[in-house]
Amino acid sequence: MSQDQFPSVNAMEYAGKNALLEALRTDRAAFSKLVTRSAEDWNAGTPCEGWQLRDLVGHLVDNTETYLERFHGARAGKTFSDPVGLMAMAQMEDTGARRFRDLPRDELLGRFQSGSDELFTIFEQLDEQQWGSELINHTYMGPLPAFFYPVFQLMDYSVHTWDAQRALGLDRPLSDLSADLLTPFMFILWQYTVDAQRAANRTVNCAVNVSGRNGGSWSVTVDNGEFSAQPVSGASAPATLSFTPSDFVLTSFQRIEGGEDAGNLEDARTFRGLFFKI
Repeated sequence: MSQDQFPSVNAMEYAGKNALLEALRTDRAAFSKLVTRSAEDWNAGTPCEGWQLRDLVGHLVDNTETYLERFHGARAGKTFSDPVGLMAMAQMEDTGARRFRDLPRDELLGRFQSGSDELFTIFEQLDEQQWGSELINHTYMGPLPAFFYPVFQLMDYSVHTWDAQRALGLDRPLSDLSADLLTPFMFILWQYTVDAQRAANRTVNCAVNVSGRNGGSWSVTVDNGEFSAQPVSGASAPATLSFTPSDFVLTSFQRIEGGEDAGNLEDARTFRGLFFKI
């Protein structure tokens, strides 16, 4: 389906729901095709440190089942513990992905499919009020509007499809629609993944240019650990970082060091190194 058929690619608005779900279905299908291709690929190494192809599936199962628990719990009035923050995310998600290693391949893939089907049904049934106003408690970030959960799933399916492709010797960018949809959320990701220790007593300002339907120019600053981003017309700064949407998302998730730097290259390198990986 062409992107031009969608009136909006802003997933924060209900008008962007169809585009988001279309991208999500497409990436889930691509991921499923890769991880079910051959049992011989099950233990193939991936760009995720220490993870094999089976761990990508385990990670998706872990996240999907957690989201189901959170949706069902929120609607039943369950109280969840306080969010643990993104610094804890890498270790917790590593543990969550690996805990399925003793599960037979067919059983894990079946669990992946059934959980995903159930969660996608919830996403499809979200109405306009629920999209932006129903709060679901996230393990790492606390209560968030419901639309964040299909967005998080799109992050998982798009980036981990890329991981699975690399594990199988394929080199392809993210889909245009997925990368466009995720572009605005990368600034939120940067906001929450500034490494306070590395950013202490530093002030770095850069211009960030991203192409694509959700692209534009932003003035971004990290000031003593605080991140801010302002969209501007023709951002000007000592250093400029320019990306395609796919490279922007993959760089933000620290899969690659993409894009092109111009101006003060030392400032650009410093800025790129101020974020921890999740």
